[in-house]
Amino acid sequence: LLQNSAKEREGSLSGGSFLSDRNNALPEVRALNMSELMPASQEAPPTVVPSEIVLDCVHMVFNNVSQSNVDDKVKDIAPLLKPEHFPWFANYLVVKRISTQPNFHSLYLDFLEKL
Repeated sequence: LLQNSAKEREGSLSGGSFLSDRNNALPEVRALNMSELMPASQEAPPTVVPSEIVLDCVHMVFNNVSQSNVDDKVKDIAPLLKPEHFPWFANYLVVKRISTQPNFHSLYLDFLEKL
């Protein structure tokens, strides 16, 4: 009797069991690599990095932005960013902020919509 129940447990945990059927039904989860998200450096056009003053302002704004002051921070940054800085700004947001701070995704989206 013990041998049969052990075989049944072994069989129920391996092929054809609820567990294996359940595991096969789960979607495959895989982590995204930054190289998959961002184009290769040879494919991307060269980015124009803003001046040190603009860089400092961008860093200060994103270190201090919150839902309550997002309108003011957009007003601070909008006149500083020129169209030639947009690729740099997009890369900064994705690599330094969005990919590392998932709790602030809605805040960053709100910021971009208002910008």
